[in-house]
Amino acid sequence: MGYNISPLVLIKTYTPTDDVIVNNEAITFGTVNQATYELLKEITIESDIGFTSLFRFKFTLGHSAAPNADVVGAVFRNGVRIGAEHTNNDIIPPGSTYTEDIVATNWIVGDKIQLWAKSTGLAGRQAGVSNFKICGVGSEFKNTLV
Repeated sequence: MGYNISPLVLIKTYTPTDDVIVNNEAITFGTVNQATYELLKEITIESDIGFTSLFRFKFTLGHSAAPNADVVGAVFRNGVRIGAEHTNNDIIPPGSTYTEDIVATNWIVGDKIQLWAKSTGLAGRQAGVSNFKICGVGSEFKNTLV
């Protein structure tokens, strides 16, 4: 009688919390009158964070000056949008702060977590972002596949 026993597999996972893992606080402004998305902030994954994880992303979004113009921002992974679009017409600072829990699979070292934004409407305005945070609490457990 034989058994098919697989080795232990270490599984990492993250749970969304307000505990900051990575923070990029400085204000970054985009190109004037940029009507299509442009990359404004980027964080590179430098360690194994697990196959599937749910992270909390936070960022502040606004535009460069009065009078008001709409700005749109979203979280991307390797150039592909994974978060919802957020729109406001606030001047940054202070801007408007957004929080979003996003699940993603197949994370690998070198993945880029990005904040892209665009400015629509009035001439001479720039999208601005700040306080880009990845938040969560990590845990590990061993899974035996039989």
